[in-house]
Parts: sequence; C-alpha cells; structure tokens
Amino acid sequence: MNIILHEPRIPFNTGNIGRTCVDSGSSLHLIEPFGFILSDKNLKRAGMDYWDRLDVTRYMNYEDFCEKHPDATIWYATTKAHKSYSEVKFGVNDFIMFGREDAGIPEKILVDNEEHCIRIPMLPNERSLNLCNSVAIVLYEALRQNGFPGLEAKGKLHELEWKEEAAQKIILASGSPRRTELLNSIGLEHIVVASQADEASEETDPQKLVQILSERKAEEVFERVGKSEEGNYTVIGADTVVAKDGVVFGKPKDSEDAKRILSTLSNGEHQVFTGVSICSRIDGKKYRNTFYEKTVVHVRELSESEMNDYIASGEGMDKAGAYGIQTSFMKFISSIEGDYFNIVGLPVSRLYSELNNYTQSDIG
Repeated sequence: MNIILHEPRIPFNTGNIGRTCVDSGSSLHLIEPFGFILSDKNLKRAGMDYWDRLDVTRYMNYEDFCEKHPDATIWYATTKAHKSYSEVKFGVNDFIMFGREDAGIPEKILVDNEEHCIRIPMLPNERSLNLCNSVAIVLYEALRQNGFPGLEAKGKLHELEWKEEAAQKIILASGSPRRTELLNSIGLEHIVVASQADEASEETDPQKLVQILSERKAEEVFERVGKSEEGNYTVIGADTVVAKDGVVFGKPKDSEDAKRILSTLSNGEHQVFTGVSICSRIDGKKYRNTFYEKTVVHVRELSESEMNDYIASGEGMDKAGAYGIQTSFMKFISSIEGDYFNIVGLPVSRLYSELNNYTQSDIG
C-alpha cells in the first residue's frame, strides 16, 4: 500500500506515520511544501531507528506527483466525504492521501475526485482524529482487505508460551494425502514431515508389525524435528497392512503382485491393521503411546476382468492390499466390521481420543 501526505505540517506526525509504513510494508509519499525541515530533530526522534528503512519519496507539489503516477488509484481521506473508508474496495497497490493537519486536502482536489473521497465515521461537530490515528485506521483496513500481504499474523511471547502453543504442535510423520485429509476433516491442524525410517521388518504378526513400524516412523521424525524445534510438539506415526490367513500384504510391487493380492482377497474376508504411535515432547519431557486398530473387510468374488481393470486404473498401486476402499474398489466390498477410516489409513476417532485422554508413559 501507499500513503500520501499532502503538505504535512507537524514533524512528529510524519515521523510516526513513517514508522507505521515501515511496520506495515507500505510506502510513504510526501508532497511539498512541508511545515518543517525534513531533517528536523523532532522528525528524527520520531523515526530515529527505522527512518532509513522507510520507502519514502518527495514531490514538489500535487501536479508533480500526478505526473509521476499517471495511472495511480488514489483514495482521498477527508471529513467532508460522503462514504466511509469501509465501504470501498482497496487494491494492494492503491494510494491513500491525507491532507495537512490544519486544513485537510484542498477542496479543488476533492471535487475533481468525488467518487474516491472517503471518511472515518465520527460524532458530529467534533474535531477530526489525529493524523497518525487516521492513517493507521484506513491503512490497516486496506491491508485487511488484501489479507495483510507479507505481514506476520501471529506473535510469540519472549519468556513464556501461549497456551495454544504450549499444548502441542501436531506433526504427521506420513506423506499420505489420505491421512492428511482425515486429520483435516476432524479439524486437527498439523504439518507434514514424511518419515525416512527403514520399514524392513522380520515380524509376521500384523498387529505387532504395524505398531513396530508406526513407532519407527514417529521416532525418526520426533528426533529429527527435535534438532530444530524448541517448543512442545507431538508427532503422529502410522502404518497400515492387510492380512489374510496369517499372510501380511503391504503395497504391491508391480501389476503382477497386485493381481496376486487381489486374487487372494477375492470372495472372502480379510483384516486391515493400522498401528499408530504418538510421540510428544511436553515441557522438556518425552512421552509415547502406541496402539492399533483392526477392521474386518468382506470382498465379493472378483472376475479376472474386474481385477485387470482395477489394476489398470492405478488406484490401488500405492495402497496396502492393492486396493483403496475410497476408490472404485468400493463396489466390490460387501460389508465391513469395525472402523471404516482405519481402512483408509488412520483410525481418527481412536486417535482423537488418545490425543486428548490417553495416559502418557514417560520414557525419557
């Protein structure tokens, strides 16, 4: 945004408006003549440690400004306007002009630009607001309308932490878009840091396997994030496998492997196991909780052409058991017993309860 001061008279006002411009990333345009010398000690005092960071331009007069900015969209702030500053739509590169403290913007300029004149609502028969306050009010409305471009939306305490920050920062140790969607669906704000843990294991018991792998994923990200993260945080690791008759099926290696898996699952029931590991650092202490969920899935008999068509679609090639229940494969599933979302990749109801109510075991 751009602020224009037309013939400002009081150096303290100009200095403080300059500070507002620096803090908001706005440019300041000063139209002469001024009521002070720009190097006046009062101006320096008001702008002492930030004036050198201010994007400021001087103009000989209003005509000089217009010649140098022929296509500028200018809003003229004046108590004489007919509409409020909150009624107009500001562009991110617009200019907002304010007049001298004792006279405002010349009426000739206002009449020539009537549709772009705006005012701050106030009680009748009262003196206008201080110029610094007026600039801040209108400028921040313009910035708000444009999403506060480039400005920090959140602040931090110096010695303590806000309760929200102290509670936990949630990190999902998985690059699975399905797990991210599930967390978003329950309103759990989080960031994604995909695990780099080794997923090789000799374990054949599916419920033990998913817990081992989910712990590895959570621990790897927990340790990696801890090297740079100073506050409290919680890492969620998860792993899902499909099992039938004691045989564990992960993601298919290729189309032939996918065909083998689907042939095995056809016309019968199998189990989906998802292990979840929660690793937290709270006030310097480490806590961990690991659990698993099992869902039973019944699949009707699949013809060879149905299997081939599904494999060709590619929908199940990145999923345990070579299928996704949320994909077109759903038409082959006759029933399930247990948590549907566990099949998708994350038992969100159990996870939500554990995050809020679980008894943490101190392991460090």
